[in-house]
Amino acid sequence: MASLEQLNLTKSTEIKYDNQGAIHLAENPTHHEQCKHVDIQYHYVWEKIEDGKINLEYIPTTTMAVDGLTKPLRKTKWGRFIEQLGFTRAGKDQVGV
Repeated sequence: MASLEQLNLTKSTEIKYDNQGAIHLAENPTHHEQCKHVDIQYHYVWEKIEDGKINLEYIPTTTMAVDGLTKPLRKTKWGRFIEQLGFTRAGKDQVGV
């Protein structure tokens, strides 16, 4: 399997997250001593943040597009979700019969 360097994919991966506590924990290794119970898989994430391979960015919950896939949404939030995906509503004259 090719490494990221071999594939020339050295740009960091941006992860948008709505949990400020989790971002703070991930970006501040001084708190890791208090989190000894954290699963080993998260240590990999901490390493990648330190290496600059992963960048965490906070965004408010209201702007999370993934909510449309994981939660029931009211009509206004559903419309925002559709816009975030880049979909548009087809008019009657645009729909093929």
